Amino acid sequence: MSLQKRPSTRKASIATSSDGIRYALAVISRRAVSSMELKKKLKGRGASDEIIEASLARIRELGYLNDREYARRRALLMAERGYGDYAIRLFLEGLGFPEEMAYDALGGIPEDLGEGKRIAMIIARRKDLGREKLTRFLAGRGFPLDLVIDTVGGVEE
Repeated sequence: MSLQKRPSTRKASIATSSDGIRYALAVISRRAVSSMELKKKLKGRGASDEIIEASLARIRELGYLNDREYARRRALLMAERGYGDYAIRLFLEGLGFPEEMAYDALGGIPEDLGEGKRIAMIIARRKDLGREKLTRFLAGRGFPLDLVIDTVGGVEE
């Protein structure tokens, strides 16, 4: 009985800035990420702070990493999926975006996707829910309670 050696599952560590740039480009080619997410991924691969900063600077210089644009696109996507401004802002801040950038991203949502119109779209899709469940659902999606109550029509007796 011979024992075979298993192939190594360890991730290759990042020792140079060119390794960091190569890895960052591979990550970005799969999906859009924020600089904070990319930093975490590089750190997880063992890159030093200097390599991380040099890699991020080069990726930004090439135009592949733009946090403002990423935040704006993410806010628009969440608005289209029926989330309120509060939920969107908290999500963006959770990704590491500064509060100011999150508010700027919310300002980029077109008027035809305003919170009132998003609530109306959800109500049209969720006609099967009673007023109470609909109110809880909308509040859980990050819409202001006063706007939800005004739109849904108050509290059932």
